[in-house]
Amino acid sequence: MMFKHILVATDLRSRSEEILSSLGSMNPDFVGKITLLHVLDERSNGHPPDEERQDQLAKQKARLEGRGFRVEAISLKGVPFDVIVHEAQVRETSLAVIGRGDSPRWKSRIMGETALRVLELCPCPVMVCHGEGAQNPLFGDVVLGVDFSNEAHQALQSLKKLAQENAGLVKKVTLLHIHEQKNIDLLLKLVNREQIEQIVALERERLEEMVLGLRSAGIPDVSVRMRTGKPVDEILADIEENRPTLVVLGAQGQGRSEMYRIGTTAFRVAQMASCGVLVVPLSRPALPF
Repeated sequence: MMFKHILVATDLRSRSEEILSSLGSMNPDFVGKITLLHVLDERSNGHPPDEERQDQLAKQKARLEGRGFRVEAISLKGVPFDVIVHEAQVRETSLAVIGRGDSPRWKSRIMGETALRVLELCPCPVMVCHGEGAQNPLFGDVVLGVDFSNEAHQALQSLKKLAQENAGLVKKVTLLHIHEQKNIDLLLKLVNREQIEQIVALERERLEEMVLGLRSAGIPDVSVRMRTGKPVDEILADIEENRPTLVVLGAQGQGRSEMYRIGTTAFRVAQMASCGVLVVPLSRPALPF
């Protein structure tokens, strides 16, 4: 079984369609249970859900059940991100699924409060959904960001275990490594280009070792892409060029700012990518497959 329990936060608005589409592309055989959670924001609406909202929640539940999932639908009152994080904790969920927020295509470049705070605080991995490409199998074409950090290693091992325990689920994985331009520029001041090429060759060797590990786990199509530039810009550009079904990132970073607690790269990619982004948070458990 892939996910024992998925917590899905729905606001019942049209943007919830991207969440349902992403879940609908998953194989129900790999999901134990889905809890469909609607939170009544106590800051703006202290009333019980009206008949129309109850009907919308029931329709979303029926839609997922029609795909073969086992679903519980609940409505709770509170501050949305606080309720979502609390329910993820007490229900010991394997994965939390949320939408990104109000701003279409993220022209404002501001993450919705609920998505941001759930990414920051949730005890389990979080998938931030976007509707594009959701008709394809979610794990059909995965891009895994690799920066050789502990968090990236954790994400890699989670994906490997997923493939081992669910034969045929993960079809394709691309390991994406970004060389930061500022680091290259700094190295050019200290060493010659031949030495830099040697460093890059060693990195590729490490990536190819990861490729072999993923192939041994049963993933038939595994490859490497290396790009140079700013990590966020290059990951987003790669997404637009190659149209993966899902991006997986290990979050890292510490500080007072929310984006630094989940890592600037994970924060910005989850905020702006045109596909779903699965974030494995800093110092929290790997996907419990």
